Amino acid sequence: MSAPALKHPQTPSPSWTSGWGCGFAACSDALGRLGIAVGPQDLLAGYTALGFSRHRFGITTYHIGLLAALRGKSVVVYTSSAWLRAIARAATSSRPVAAPQSRENSDTLRACRCLLEAGGVIKLVRRDKRRIALLRAWAHGGGAAVVCVSGREYFGIDENWNHYLAVVGFDRDRGRGPTIVDRFAQHGLVRYRRWRQHLLRSERFDWTAWRGDMVLIGQPAC
Repeated sequence: MSAPALKHPQTPSPSWTSGWGCGFAACSDALGRLGIAVGPQDLLAGYTALGFSRHRFGITTYHIGLLAALRGKSVVVYTSSAWLRAIARAATSSRPVAAPQSRENSDTLRACRCLLEAGGVIKLVRRDKRRIALLRAWAHGGGAAVVCVSGREYFGIDENWNHYLAVVGFDRDRGRGPTIVDRFAQHGLVRYRRWRQHLLRSERFDWTAWRGDMVLIGQPAC
């Protein structure tokens, strides 16, 4: 599969350069594709105003979906994460739900419920289900997306973390991948000695094999 088109903004927001805020940056870029000019720091401020906390793992697709829904956009979250699937089932249960044991779980459960109340849709999918055709159709229909990739698979970095990217288009040639906006490109120059090799690997990423979670934003029909 040919390399996707990549865009690497030169000036990340201060809140993002710590490595914690890639979800805010990706959400900002996806909304920008849809004509909503809102910076990552504005999204972070909104997140904090909603009472959510800063966690070691960053934010989830439910938080990202909620931030987009509160900007008036339709949102569909696809997740195969066992943890997020369990959170979604708890959020939609008609039976009383025991209080989660951690602040991370509590925040994520509330984000999930708020997203559903804001009109968002959550779809639970199997890990082996391909996403690329759905992502392509969404982008061709005028929507944008935030997708989650593994740092190990996408960049070839032997660390256990995930990363969010904005999808702002899709090459109409079926052999090419999505048009990506990724502010991590500049941040990585400081953090990783062989960063340019990791970037080259990301540009060769096989999107047909991708099975990550995603937030589809902006099409009127869900």
